[in-house]
Amino acid sequence: IQGPGAGNLTISGQGAVRVFDVTAGALTVSGVTVANGFFAGLGGAFSVASSLTLRNSMLSGNTASNGGAINLANGGTLTVTDSTFANNSGTGVGGGAMIISGNATVTGNTFVGNTASVNGGAINVQPGGVLTIINNTFRANSTPGLGGAMSAIGTATVINNTFSANQASSGAAIAVSGGNATLHNNVFADQVAISTPAALSPSGDFGTSRNNVFYN
Repeated sequence: IQGPGAGNLTISGQGAVRVFDVTAGALTVSGVTVANGFFAGLGGAFSVASSLTLRNSMLSGNTASNGGAINLANGGTLTVTDSTFANNSGTGVGGGAMIISGNATVTGNTFVGNTASVNGGAINVQPGGVLTIINNTFRANSTPGLGGAMSAIGTATVINNTFSANQASSGAAIAVSGGNATLHNNVFADQVAISTPAALSPSGDFGTSRNNVFYN
């Protein structure tokens, strides 16, 4: 599906239905806005059991109990580049923008204003999930739980990203629990948490990280 640009074409779930259910084969979507998808379970805009490539698009206002915009199932693959995730919400376990149980590569995107009720305001990585995020911006994502921008129980590699003004009870940028997180060359600024550690929680679980900058 090759649209004319995210500002020119919106595919909407009208707050009532999931927009795309990718159960087999490979789907590529570019140049569209996918908005106001809704599903009571996993994935308000997309549920991906096979393969999805998403480019130059916007996902906004999508809602699900987990993975407000995208649910990537175990065994699925996801590649997202040069897209924006804005004001999506996860009302259950979390992942306002994405919940990841498969293998995902996320490059050059913006995540802003996404929320989760429990953990992972923008992204929630589940056990067995593998996430690589490079050159993204996470701004003003939030959860009352852990990981304002991201929570990870699986494996996460985080390189050259900027995290700013994300909010959580602890780990306003990233929270890990029994997962494997590697952080290189990231900027963490103006994170807001109710309790320490404010940016990364727990602070001892990021031992393989280097060259990160923490400010305010």
